[in-house]
Amino acid sequence: MHLCLRWSFIFALHTIAKADVSVLHFTLPGSVPETGTGPGEVVVADIFVKVLALPSGRRWRGFAFFASVEPKYHTWGGDLSMPPAVVGWKPNIYLRSHMTGNIHNATVIDNMTFREHNQLGEHRLGMPTQFHGTLPEKDDLYELRVEDWDRFGLVSSTDASWEEDFSPKHWLVLPPVRNVPNLRLDPVMLVAHNVDYHCGLGFHVSVYVLPHQRGDFMQSAHLRPYIESGKLEIVVWEQVPECTHFSSCQHALQNSHATLAAWGQQRLLTFIDVDEFVAFPNNVSLDMFSDTCIKNSTSVTFQRFDFTCLTCLSESNLWFGPESLFEPHPLTHYGQVIGSHAYASGKSMVDSNHVLGYAIHGGYRLHGNHTNLPHECGRVLHIVNMFSTRETVNGSELPVGAWKRPFKS
Repeated sequence: MHLCLRWSFIFALHTIAKADVSVLHFTLPGSVPETGTGPGEVVVADIFVKVLALPSGRRWRGFAFFASVEPKYHTWGGDLSMPPAVVGWKPNIYLRSHMTGNIHNATVIDNMTFREHNQLGEHRLGMPTQFHGTLPEKDDLYELRVEDWDRFGLVSSTDASWEEDFSPKHWLVLPPVRNVPNLRLDPVMLVAHNVDYHCGLGFHVSVYVLPHQRGDFMQSAHLRPYIESGKLEIVVWEQVPECTHFSSCQHALQNSHATLAAWGQQRLLTFIDVDEFVAFPNNVSLDMFSDTCIKNSTSVTFQRFDFTCLTCLSESNLWFGPESLFEPHPLTHYGQVIGSHAYASGKSMVDSNHVLGYAIHGGYRLHGNHTNLPHECGRVLHIVNMFSTRETVNGSELPVGAWKRPFKS
């Protein structure tokens, strides 16, 4: 096993936590004007916001997703779809003091670095709108408003304050495991394999799950010790409907929620998928990695490598099929890198106090520096065939997806 001889795969047991209750969620109806990217639309805005009293003053941050109510956009499965007009629109989002009536406008981010490329064109229809602002006056209640919409949300800031944080520093964020056609997945087992590995490296893990998955995760005998020890945090994602067009739309919402929830805490968040694993060189611990590789950066990116099993007929069986076992860990069967991705398609670790929102391969950095990590610091291994099967000689097993052959890198 060539790569595993040089890189540490440490397996141990650890656990779960809770969602940050200081993140407020509002659903407001309104309209988007006609822009250069599309006609005017009636929309429903899901807005997430948080207010903090920092040593430097009172601040507020958040993100909004503007979803069309027009059925023509809901034809690909799902009920949440951004109309094209939103891409060319920079909304006025503000807090109005309930006591004085003073208005505090947010700075709305329309930087293109947050919008990722996709097959429909330069702009992705599915990126939330990020915003941040200051609150020079102290009030216990604010009205959260968008443009001149009639409806607004009430934001209380009495309980939000910056406190010295001694909680774990390194957190891994996993999105929900969804069904793959023709494969009977066990989401709990897949997540458990990922949690076993990364908690063994020293990470704590925050897992987003769908409402119907809550019971399976909370009742899992394998995950229970992690949950009880605080090393695993289960976040039930029931704030918004399923996205239309892009499953990655949910990634951007959930990752932005995780970033906002961790604002005010000393957390470094690493965003990966369930088929990805962070690997460090032998004898390099997570603390050593932080001291030598992160330094003064507020965000870093791991290069991503496709990783495969040379002897497996069906890699999916190793992870969630009848051959799947917790010991030995499925990664012990792997050892061949078959391709690499550019840093632009890598996976990142970010400081939640300096990064405003995150999608899949990028976010918006408010302060500090970004570093593309050299391989001697670490990398992300992508189990590229986790959800695919190899066809047997007589064709008795049909391929689910494009199985990537293990050519040498």
